[in-house]
Amino acid sequence: MQGLGGIYVEVLKDVSFRVAPVSRRDAEEMVREIRAWPLLAAYRGSEPADEGAIVEALIRVSRLSCDFPEIQELDINPLLVLPKGKGIRAIDCRMTIAEAP
Repeated sequence: MQGLGGIYVEVLKDVSFRVAPVSRRDAEEMVREIRAWPLLAAYRGSEPADEGAIVEALIRVSRLSCDFPEIQELDINPLLVLPKGKGIRAIDCRMTIAEAP
């Protein structure tokens, strides 16, 4: 699942879903199919967000969850998206790991 977070997720339910592992095409579609996507693009003189870094993060987190099935839940919130070409920063992350049998 991915979305802009905050009220966009909590109130507007503006999120996109895919089943892991996600392909590059899946990740690109996930970013662009949320209604708030225009906020990531350049508007009113703002710089566009680093959409490529978001796509790469979705792919890598997807692979991580497939490579380590003991990960039950992973939440990166907030994920700070910098201007195009500057990347992203995970500000906080929470992971739930299955207990060993």
